Amino acid sequence: MAWLDDIAEWLYTLGTLAGIVLLYLLIRWLAVLLLGGRNRANPLLKFRIGLINRLVAVVILAVLLVFDRSLPQLQLVPSIWGERALMALLVVALGVLLSYLIDALILLYETLSPGRSLQIKSYIQLFKILLYTAVGLVAFAILTGQSVLYYISGLGAFLAVVMLVFRETILSFIATLQIQASDMVRPGDWIEAPAFGIDGEIKDIALHTVRVQNWDKTISTMPTASLVNTPLKNWRGMEQSGGRRIQRAIHIDMSSVRFLDDEEIERFGRFELLKDYIQAKKQELSEHNRQNETIGYRRRLTNLGTFRSYTLAFLHNHKGIHSGMTCMVRQRTPGPQGLPLEIYAFTNTTQWSAYEDIQADILDRLLAILPEFGLRTWQEALLGGLTHSSMVADSQKS
Repeated sequence: MAWLDDIAEWLYTLGTLAGIVLLYLLIRWLAVLLLGGRNRANPLLKFRIGLINRLVAVVILAVLLVFDRSLPQLQLVPSIWGERALMALLVVALGVLLSYLIDALILLYETLSPGRSLQIKSYIQLFKILLYTAVGLVAFAILTGQSVLYYISGLGAFLAVVMLVFRETILSFIATLQIQASDMVRPGDWIEAPAFGIDGEIKDIALHTVRVQNWDKTISTMPTASLVNTPLKNWRGMEQSGGRRIQRAIHIDMSSVRFLDDEEIERFGRFELLKDYIQAKKQELSEHNRQNETIGYRRRLTNLGTFRSYTLAFLHNHKGIHSGMTCMVRQRTPGPQGLPLEIYAFTNTTQWSAYEDIQADILDRLLAILPEFGLRTWQEALLGGLTHSSMVADSQKS
């Protein structure tokens, strides 16, 4: 009976394919055993095992296909469907082998070029998508017995569907091109993206996602396309400049600002950081006051101006301040919280902990020496909403 012959042919074909799978597993096991067992800690050993696994599959399928074509009397795969399945499996195995070799080359490239400026991972991922699509199309064409061109010619009708399905991939790929063309971000850059709650270092830029390790050691991801259309701050420029900005203000109680008397001027003149300033100011004010005898035009030194000069001299002499970048002490607009005296300078290091140490050292010193100039800081008191300054003034009146 013909149907029994068909069943027997199918069973024989399935048995042949099962034998191929068992032969592959046996050779793979022997290869792993000969290369050192299952110790995958060594990256080179891991690469060799993975390469051999894929090569074994390709070789077995190719040899069987050659024998089936050259020695038809052996009837290794008697069914036409079996032969097609064998050819389709060979195409898939070749595609997997090529994909693995590409991954290995990328890993080698990243190992040899850790400070690379060009990221090719997104291009590789797009190429692999196209590779798998082509492999799947060829394998399907072999199984159905149709030409590949037959299916390619029909893709035009599904173009809209394909565009819809791969919309995110296309947008991500275009964003990747823009990122690399303008050198917006790189792995290792410190970025801030408030919209995604991200503040940390970029670890990986892939086709669809960007992986960032935040400073609290959590991992955040964001779409690659968002790097182009979402506001973010990249701190790479700061790190490359070699200096990090200090911008802190000390709020001065304006009621403590006054003129210096002669005794204070004499005392400040003995300060090493104020010696040149006091001497120059004495000459300048003496010359000015001789030319303007009217009392209303007389100029005198103030404790705030002297403190500001002291702060600037202290910054210029501080070993942690960058001498080649902007360094100044400026007054900001007075307000309900007093007069902000702002320090604007750059440290000579971008290392985080060292930067914080330098900044804290400067503020500690200035806050501690502030009373020497007869100045007070402004701050809220906890009782009755009164300021610290107003309580001090009331106590002095009483």
